[in-house]
Amino acid sequence: MKILLKLPNKLGDTIMASSFVKALKSKYPDAQIDAIMASAFIDLQYFFPEINKVYGFSKTVYSGPFGSIKFGRHI
Repeated sequence: MKILLKLPNKLGDTIMASSFVKALKSKYPDAQIDAIMASAFIDLQYFFPEINKVYGFSKTVYSGPFGSIKFGRHI
């Protein structure tokens, strides 16, 4: 099973999400968990050892009405 998470854009909320990620991994131990994280917090990925791959998202890089679609094609 593959799971893609969108982590919150605020620093405190991202840190608080670590308990959710741990619970998700304990519920689905064989799942491949990937996450989308704000590019500004990409260094926090080391606090999430349960996540296999982290994708950095920046509104300045993927701006405009089709920015999310462009990002989706990128990943």
